[in-house]
Amino acid sequence: MRLSKFKPTDGQSLELSTTSMIDVVFLLLIFFLVTTTYRPPEHQIRSNIRVNQQSSAATDNDIEPAVVEIVLENQTPTYRIGMTTTVDLEILSDVLDRYPDKTRGAFVQLSNECPFGMAAAAVARCHRAGFSQVSMVPIP
Repeated sequence: MRLSKFKPTDGQSLELSTTSMIDVVFLLLIFFLVTTTYRPPEHQIRSNIRVNQQSSAATDNDIEPAVVEIVLENQTPTYRIGMTTTVDLEILSDVLDRYPDKTRGAFVQLSNECPFGMAAAAVARCHRAGFSQVSMVPIP
């Protein structure tokens, strides 16, 4: 296909039609205006957290979840839950059975120096004691 080159003579000038370009710009402007969603500023968004200011005393929901730590004490891996420190799994089971709120779950924290088998045994004892959720996390 051969295109001819336009060379304006002295009296002629080259004119571009911008009508279609203006139409496209207006269509894009209308499109963006219609499809934009407006959100309120963050300071106007209501929080879902409600604070009960009437009761400041501790309630049953203030009980923390059970935290079983497996740490090295005198080069011996031991279980520590609250004030109880033991090496025996039966004592750990007794403490977990007596825990008042088992719906909050339990956490087993393991230090890097301790064997993983102790953590697996602690998780199993938490499940046997009736905790609905048991998570294992490393000690920072």
